[in-house]
Amino acid sequence: MVEPIVLGGGRGIFPTVGVPLRFELVSATRAATGVQVCRYRRAR
Repeated sequence: MVEPIVLGGGRGIFPTVGVPLRFELVSATRAATGVQVCRYRRAR
């Protein structure tokens, strides 16, 4: 299950119209609880 949490302000990353945005994985770590924490950035 993926639950995206987006921090910051400005233009939304999930537009309702237009082309899909591409992201690349920056890092992935596992918390003590077993939750996988993945960080992404907008692909250029």
